[in-house]
Amino acid sequence: MIDEEKANSRILIIDDERNIRESVAAYLATESMDCLGAGTAEEGIGLLENHRFDAVIVDLKMPGMSG
Repeated sequence: MIDEEKANSRILIIDDERNIRESVAAYLATESMDCLGAGTAEEGIGLLENHRFDAVIVDLKMPGMSG
């Protein structure tokens, strides 16, 4: 059963590894969450400036600007 508060939540996933972003997004999609992914911290910041998210999942160790 889907928790009504979780359903349709917007989640931003910031990770330089595409397979991690896609795996996390696929899992969250099974819980009816809408996910966007960014491959760099800079790209993630751009998305945060233009969209509203309920939560952000960030890789702490990335090239360039880290999480």
